[in-house]
Amino acid sequence: MKSDLDILPNDLKAESISPNEIVLDFNSTIRAISFFREKQIALLGWEAWIRTLDGSLGHSEEFQGTVSLERRSEETWQGYVKWTADLCEKTIREDYQKWNRKNETKLKIFFCLSPISP
Repeated sequence: MKSDLDILPNDLKAESISPNEIVLDFNSTIRAISFFREKQIALLGWEAWIRTLDGSLGHSEEFQGTVSLERRSEETWQGYVKWTADLCEKTIREDYQKWNRKNETKLKIFFCLSPISP
């Protein structure tokens, strides 16, 4: 069974901290969203993953990500790709800035992307 990681080019795929899901640091996440725009792959959403000081991974109650971004029946695939990529990039940028302002323990935030093809 193929995973979402198989969609990515090898350089981004190698940067994922998960062997099965697209979980990238901020800069790689922005590059992945650009790749999805270019390849006309939409995003169902994203969620934040947090790496603690001991290296374990978990989720944050404050940095949830998006709800599932479903395609509207009347919209084109291109329109769906555009608004989901735009929304995910905007909200990831906002949460990343908020994370950097609040994060006093220097935990690391990653972003799990959920792509969908037509």
